[in-house]
Amino acid sequence: WTKDSYIPFAALSGLSNDPKKPNILYTIEDSAYIKSRFFTIDTGKAPALMTKATRIVDSNGVFAGVSPYGDFSVEDLEAMINSDDDTVNIDPEGIAADGTGNFYIAHEGRGTVGDEDRPVESLNFILKVDTNGVILDVITLPDELNDIQVRYGLEGI
Repeated sequence: WTKDSYIPFAALSGLSNDPKKPNILYTIEDSAYIKSRFFTIDTGKAPALMTKATRIVDSNGVFAGVSPYGDFSVEDLEAMINSDDDTVNIDPEGIAADGTGNFYIAHEGRGTVGDEDRPVESLNFILKVDTNGVILDVITLPDELNDIQVRYGLEGI
């Protein structure tokens, strides 16, 4: 490795082992950047090295197809998907590798129902993505929970 091959990062907010590769970890970057990504870490090296950065993308329109709910609007959803390359701008707070090459990523919702100072701008979501970061599925919380959403939603998975 050379200094040119290092991967810059900031504000990591989740960590998962790879169930099939004992020396591999995955971590997720918090909402410090507009284009969300997760990383692969090889712990078999000394020191451990971040070997890959993967952008989360909605290239199949799965996230774009989420239905607005309550105060979460179409415009709020559109603001979470970067139109130039379908990368997403989420607040990832956790990552879990499922052992088949897919990952579950927790997105912390933004805002509190009924709070004018901190209105709901995003629901809490769990995104299922493949090894290339392509969103395969979006899991929403039940309406009964969305109806009482408060700040600091999903903080891990």
